[in-house]
Amino acid sequence: VYFKNPAGQVFYVQLGVDYRDNRWHHWAGTFDGRYLKMYTDATLRATTDTGGTTVRTSSTPLAIGYGWGYYVEMFSPQVLIYSRALSTSEIQHNMLNPNNPVRDSLVLWLDARACDASKGICYDLSGNSNHGTMYNVSIVTLPNQIAPGMVM
Repeated sequence: VYFKNPAGQVFYVQLGVDYRDNRWHHWAGTFDGRYLKMYTDATLRATTDTGGTTVRTSSTPLAIGYGWGYYVEMFSPQVLIYSRALSTSEIQHNMLNPNNPVRDSLVLWLDARACDASKGICYDLSGNSNHGTMYNVSIVTLPNQIAPGMVM
């Protein structure tokens, strides 16, 4: 998880843990105006103190699964973006209830089941019409034992 402030400084959270273990994991990143936090499986794993900076606004499209010039190989059946930092209990709720996430301050809810690869669109289920355009994406059907909302 990283962002730039208006001065162009980059802030990021680095986990230092290899999660390529062939298990599904739930990932969540938050920023509360000072602390950038990274959670895996609803447990806080890393924190960066930004000193109270602001996030730079931009008209550049948000890229999920792309950064520093390369695409991330991952399965991401669900992406949620909020206008505020979620609490640990809210992150745990979202992990355990992927079909009924916290709605307060929900800005974007992309779910692979609401994507149409033939049209290159993923529909926003939050009701805010922040539909996503898909590039270099393959939609796959996962076995039933895989929990929706979990990221591998």
